[in-house]
Formats: sequence, C-alpha cells, structure tokens
Amino acid sequence: MRTISLIILAACTFMAMEARAQAPEWTDAWDIGTDGSEFPTRIGTDARGNLYVTGYAANFPVFDPYSATGQFLGCFQPDGTELWARTVFSINPSSPCRMAIDAMGNTYLAATFINGSIMVDLGARDTLITTDSSTGLIVMSYDAGGNLRWLRTGFGADTMSVEGLAVQGSRVWLGGTFQGVAGIGGTRLQSAGGSDICIAQFDTSGTFIGAVRSGGPAGDRCNGLGADSSGDATLLGTFGGTAAFGDTSLVATSNATMVLARYRPDFSVAWARADGTPTFDPFTVILAVDRSGAGIAGLSYTGTFSVDGRTYPARSESDALVVRYGPDGRAQWEVPFGGSFMQEVDGLGTDSQGNVYVGGFSQALPDGEAFLARISRDGIRQWQATDSYANAICSTYGGPICVDSAGVIHMAGAFSGITRFGTHVIASQGSTPTSSTGWDVYVASLAQSSSVERSERAEPTAAPVALRRSGDMLVVSPAADGAELLGAELYSVLGRRAADRQRAPARGETITFDLGALPSGAYLVVARTAAGVVSLPFIHVR
Repeated sequence: MRTISLIILAACTFMAMEARAQAPEWTDAWDIGTDGSEFPTRIGTDARGNLYVTGYAANFPVFDPYSATGQFLGCFQPDGTELWARTVFSINPSSPCRMAIDAMGNTYLAATFINGSIMVDLGARDTLITTDSSTGLIVMSYDAGGNLRWLRTGFGADTMSVEGLAVQGSRVWLGGTFQGVAGIGGTRLQSAGGSDICIAQFDTSGTFIGAVRSGGPAGDRCNGLGADSSGDATLLGTFGGTAAFGDTSLVATSNATMVLARYRPDFSVAWARADGTPTFDPFTVILAVDRSGAGIAGLSYTGTFSVDGRTYPARSESDALVVRYGPDGRAQWEVPFGGSFMQEVDGLGTDSQGNVYVGGFSQALPDGEAFLARISRDGIRQWQATDSYANAICSTYGGPICVDSAGVIHMAGAFSGITRFGTHVIASQGSTPTSSTGWDVYVASLAQSSSVERSERAEPTAAPVALRRSGDMLVVSPAADGAELLGAELYSVLGRRAADRQRAPARGETITFDLGALPSGAYLVVARTAAGVVSLPFIHVR
C-alpha cells in the first residue's frame, strides 16, 4: 500500500511540475572546424532528429570538407557524430549558401557565384559550372544520404545574392537581391534603378515555376524569406523611396525602412507593410516564419525603430528587437533586447506551438557572450541562457537556430578559443589556454522538455510506442501497428537529460535505457517515430 501511495504521489508531482516552465540547461555542445576559419549560415533538422549545418569555410590547403574555400554542408547525429559532409560550392561563391530542409531530410541549397565559374560537389565527383553572366545562380538538392537529387544552373544576373530559401509542400521559394538584369528560368527581370528584390519558385523536383520583381528606383534588399503551412511565403527586407510590392505601394521613412510582405503561391501579394523611422539604421535584419504564417522579425539597429506608433530607441551602439507579426500583417508584440552594451540578434527559431527562440551576441563581457532566449507565443520573455568562459581569449557569437521534433533547441554559432556551454567545454582548432587562431563552428543544445508545457507535447491518441520494464532496463518498442521507431530520449521530471540519446538500430527494433543508476522518481520518455513525437511518463521505484 505504501508503494502505491508513493507512485500516486510521484505521479501527481510529475504532472504538477510538468505544467510549469523550468529553467533550461545546456545539454550538449560540439564543434566543427579546422585550423582555418568556419562560420555557420544555417542549421536545420529532419524528422529523425539529424542536424544539417551549412556555412562558410576559409581557404586552407587541407583535404577536408571544412577547409576549402567556399560553402560546406554537413549532416550530423544530434551528438555531433558526422554522417556525411560536402564542400558544396568552392572557388568563386559570392553569397552565403542558403538552405531549406523537408521532413524527409532532403536539403535544398542556393548560392550565387562570380568570375564565370564555380566548383560543385556532386557527391561522387566535383564539377565545374560556368556562366556567361557576371553573376551566376545555382540551385540544387541532396537527399538525406548526401546524394545529389538534382542541380539547376543557367541562371544569371549582373549582380545578385540569395538571402532566403524555404520549402513547403511541393514548392521551394527563393528570395534574393539583384541589380541590372536577372535571368531566372525563362523569366527576365529588370531592376528599376538601384537594387531590387526578386522572388522565385521551383517545385521540389527542381522544375522552375516563375519569378517576380518587387521594389522601386532606390535601393531595395531581401533579408529573409520563409513559408508556412498554407503555402504562402513571407518576405522581410529593407527599401528606400517609393517601392511596389504587388499592388501595394509603400513610402520609406529612410534609406533602410523595413518591409514585410506576404506572397501567395501565384506571386500576388496579400499585404505589405513598412516600419521604421528616419533615424532607423539596421545592422542585421532576420526572419523566421512559424507554421501558422506569423512572421517574426529580429532587428539589430542604431537610432530608433517604430511599429504602430510604439518607438524603441537604441540605448547603445546596437540594440536588438524581436517583433511578431500575425498572418494578417498586424504587429502582435515587440520584445526588446537592449541595455548599456551592444546586442545583436543573429538567429530565430519557432517550435510547433509558436514560441520563439532568439540567438545572438551581447557584449556584456570584454569579449562578449552568446545568448539563447525564449519568448512565449504571446510575447512573454521567459528565460535567457548564455555561454560561459574557460579563459579570457574566447569570443563566442550566437547564430542560426532550429527546434527538432522532440522539442530540443539547437543553436549554431562561431567561436574562437575555449568556451563552455554548461558543463560542455569545447576548443577551436589552434587554440591554447593563452592564445587562439581561427574560428570554428559550434552547435549547442538545450533540453526543451524543461520548458514545454504539457499541453504543448505531441501525444497521439493511440501511442505508437510502448514501455515495459525488464529488470533494471526500460524497453521502448514500436507498437504492433505503430509507425517506425526512430529514436528516444530519457528526461527527469526537471527536464534534465537522464541518459544518452538513443537511436533505433533498425526498423522495428527496440531501444533500451539502463535504470540501474537512476534514483527513484518521475521520468519522461520522448520517442520520435516516423509519424511524429510521443511523450510517455513513467515512475521509477527502486
């Protein structure tokens, strides 16, 4: 009877604590790099929880995917184990490689190149791609195993850069900035004077669908693009003078007024809006779009930013602000990140419930620190985590963010020296306790289960997995008629990882956790299946 009472009490405690947000902790950190310098541009995840990182690598004569001049793409297990890597674009890339990922792990990449040629990694060999234009555009796709699915070239422009790529359903959206004449597929675009914005579409098999121009005679720029479950795409950019976005004409308050516009699949514009002030001077402007179609803008700026009459003056050389716009274009909330020190927002991500994650840099210490913060869907800033330092030579910058299907947050960034995320210490290549050369990429993770309310968890009505005890072993197995079991994680009631993350050895096989060293208490298994994620609580009594 006493044991039953303890189990009921523990279950009640588990449910009560599960409903409260808990302070998160860094659960893992690992690095990518060589003696050169590497910087990330995007991180993403697939349904299996694998991570995909793309970025820029400096020129060093080492035969390694991360040491050639150009853009790299790597696929990793969540613990940093490399599955495959490609030096995707090398020799003459002119804009960062943009990446989008579908649920199956197919990656879609786009970049521009100059000087007439670029080297492309096709998986089995490198191929030289050429263009007759001043700037060439290349769009391609790899499957989850790193094998080339398709490659599209023959696009060119006087000058062009790719600033956004998104995949939704059967469409791939591309957003960029160009000047002069741009030829994309069979569409010829002509800028209206300065630089303009271009929006293009491909299907997921690489077939070109179409392209349109937006902007005006002044300088206009695409800074980000995202798609939502309705198939629409949201553009974030800056413009000057008078600019047209579909049938909507906007008038800028400065040379870099912010614009947000929503494009339908037929390229018509549902709405467009402008925000800013005459003194607004943006340093970084980034975008995330959640599944509902809400656009989250992250701004680092000097001067003053204004939205719907609410003004936010920068209090240092650079302040940061996050603004959530609903699918109808209305501003729903703003959350400032500012103070006496410089603040930058360099990464944004959302989870399945619309909560927002912000990654960036704060110069609160002499060399600065990376931070990762969570803002609830209704605009409440809930927590902020930072890295810490093992020595004074380290500089660490926050950057791109993704949230995997189990709710774990992964942030990529760049660091030089020796740094620490929680208990995880990492060192860039070439660093010593007193000096450092070059920059490496890091990936740091937070156990999102510690801050996701019970109502946010994806729990199917019929669990596709089952739990059973066998001595000190907890066995996680796929249900007889359930979806394929991909992996599982074990967390304590406080959201702390209680065991190493496990992957299913093969289709239909089980996953086991050793409970022998764990104290009695309430725990949670977060299992990933081909059909989604399920959370299963259980009580461990020794």
